[in-house]
Amino acid sequence: MAEYNPGIEALSGYYYQIKPFVSFLANISDGQNGGYEYCDDIAICDDKESSCNINLNRRKKLFQVKKTNVDENTARKVLYNWLLAEDADEYNLIVAPKYICKDDVITKTDINELYKSLCKTDGMSLQTKVYNKYKENNKKDIFSEKVEHIRSHYLLIPDYNCDEKIFENFKTHFHYTSDDFLYQKRIAKFVEKINTLVLESVHNKEPYVISFTELNAIIENVCMDISEDNYEIDYDLFCDYHPISLSDKKIQNSREYIQLEYCNLSKSMILNRLKDKLYYLDFQAYWLERNKTTKINSIENSAVSNYEDTLVELGNDDSPVNRYSTTIKKEISNTNNKMQSNGVYISLTQETDKRISWKDE
Repeated sequence: MAEYNPGIEALSGYYYQIKPFVSFLANISDGQNGGYEYCDDIAICDDKESSCNINLNRRKKLFQVKKTNVDENTARKVLYNWLLAEDADEYNLIVAPKYICKDDVITKTDINELYKSLCKTDGMSLQTKVYNKYKENNKKDIFSEKVEHIRSHYLLIPDYNCDEKIFENFKTHFHYTSDDFLYQKRIAKFVEKINTLVLESVHNKEPYVISFTELNAIIENVCMDISEDNYEIDYDLFCDYHPISLSDKKIQNSREYIQLEYCNLSKSMILNRLKDKLYYLDFQAYWLERNKTTKINSIENSAVSNYEDTLVELGNDDSPVNRYSTTIKKEISNTNNKMQSNGVYISLTQETDKRISWKDE
């Protein structure tokens, strides 16, 4: 069993938080925004006029997300967060599957006892902030009203299976039919896109807020890029989600890697070509799953034909470097971009295929 690591555990919970955010985006309507790490872990709020910023004075639903057992201490921190927030219409506590939740502090503990327990601690802890807001200024009545308000608008959502919820919640948005494969590809691309946007905001130390209009634009683009007749995936996004390392022995021992080494390419160039290969194989898998073997055969036969033409053209100047550089410049019809075209050539040097060799064996 792996040793417990608090940092990794916290990071795991942080990444888990993104998927519930995605799942609840399906519920925002015209005039609303979804917020990640804005007002709360997750927030669904009315849009501010002519702005995509969340307006704290309008209707909102707040969500705390936990991928851990919720004991008394954790529940108390959840309550403290809500005590510091502006009033909301809903206070939701989402708990991941297989974790226990003891939320008596939120729902049952005597309010007088809660108030008495407030004290200052070192630094600016949640408890200190709550103390400063309510107890230091002797605002017990306001504290009591706030706790009662939270309790009357509180909902525990245990065993929250994000993947199931995302799959169910977006059926209308992504035009779900009996074609599960097409739908799942659209969902996967959508989740990756939102995840990337969230992480970009986090990197910039900003909350991520998306409007109803922005959400619909992303959904529409996904449906256009992945359809009965089209499959187009953002290259950079694909590479982010399918990282490879040249230090991997399996990669180093692969025929396509060895063949590329014969071409005097830098390590970064070899890495790029192997990324291209994965990118093409994803494209290939999509169309083969949809029984479009003719499309794939046409693309790969075109690549082989280009390769054979190169051998004739080079004649006595044939070498791994020349063979690779000349072949890879030749375009392949029915591919979406140059990276995909590169990937076709590299995939055909694999051990399972061997229809292309930069150096004869």
